[in-house]
Amino acid sequence: MGLIKSMNYFKSLCSMLFLIATNSFAANNYDLQKLKDFKECIDCDLRDADLRNMDLSGSKLIGADLTGADLTNSNLTKADLAASNLSWAILNGTLLIGANLDGAVLINSQIAFSRMQGAIICNTVMPDGKANFIGC
Repeated sequence: MGLIKSMNYFKSLCSMLFLIATNSFAANNYDLQKLKDFKECIDCDLRDADLRNMDLSGSKLIGADLTGADLTNSNLTKADLAASNLSWAILNGTLLIGANLDGAVLINSQIAFSRMQGAIICNTVMPDGKANFIGC
């Protein structure tokens, strides 16, 4: 009888740990809805969010964690992404015209060209604070 109780306890513990682990690297649903409704989500958790083909022009994403987010073909024209984390984000075909990336982290987004194919960067403030006019 004690062994069965121990096994049930162990199964419950494993289930809880699995739920915690699977939710620890996913976008916060409340933050995602806030972004969709108001185009504003400051210091939000949008890790691994599916933001493909979204019109996020003029949105305020200051300090947002967009690690691994898929922004393919999204419109981020004049979006404020200052101090945001775009590590591993997919930016293929993304419009970044007039966007603010001052202080943003772009590890393996900027470096891996395959994650930025077709992205349009024009009059964009880059992470170093300098404006980029190359894609105009």
